[in-house]
Amino acid sequence: MARGNTKERILEVALDMFSVNGYDGVGVRMIAGAVGIKESSLYKHYKSKQDIFDSLLISMQDRYLETSKQFEIPQGAFDSMADDYQTVGMARLKEMSHQLFLYFLKDPYASKFRHMLEIEQYRNKQASEMYAKFFIEAPIEFQAELFKIMMEKGYFRVLDPKVAAYHFYSTTFVMFHYYDNGEVSEGEVLRLLDAHIEQFSTLYANKD
Repeated sequence: MARGNTKERILEVALDMFSVNGYDGVGVRMIAGAVGIKESSLYKHYKSKQDIFDSLLISMQDRYLETSKQFEIPQGAFDSMADDYQTVGMARLKEMSHQLFLYFLKDPYASKFRHMLEIEQYRNKQASEMYAKFFIEAPIEFQAELFKIMMEKGYFRVLDPKVAAYHFYSTTFVMFHYYDNGEVSEGEVLRLLDAHIEQFSTLYANKD
C-alpha cells in the first residue's frame, strides 16, 4: 500500500470507527489493526489520535469545497455570489438545496463525519465545538454575510441579515434530524425544503 494511500486509508477507517463507537471508544491500536498496519507505522502518518481527529475536519472541509464546485454552487467574493444567487432562478435554488442536503445525508464520508460529531458533541468539548462550528456557526455566518450584501444591493428587503440567516438555515438543520430519526421520507423532506425556499423568497426578496 502506497504511503499516500495509507494516510488516507487511516482517516477513512478512523471515521468509520468514530462514527459508530465514538472518539473515546476507539484507540490508535484499533485503528492500525483495522487498516492492517502496525501501530508504530500509523505514527509515521499521524502524531496521535487527536491528530487524526483534527485531520478529519480538514479533509471534510476540502471535500465540501470540491463537492460545491461539482454542484456548481456559487463561490468566490460575497459581492459576486450575491449577483449569482439573484440570477439563478427558483428551480436552480431548489436543485442546489437538494444536492447539498442529500450530500450530508448520503455521501459516505460526509454522513459519517456528521454522525461522528453528533455522537461526540456531548462527551468531548472539542467535538462539541467542531460540530457547532461546522454545522451551525459557519453556515449562519456565511449566510448572514451573503444576505447582508443582497440587502445592500437591493435584492432582499432590508432586515436583520443574521435573523434571516437563522430563518433560512434552521429549517434545513431540523430536517437532518427528522430524516435521521425516520420521521419523514426523503421525498417529504425535499418537498418541505422546496416550500421553505419559496416562502423565504416571498418574505425576503425585494419585489420593487
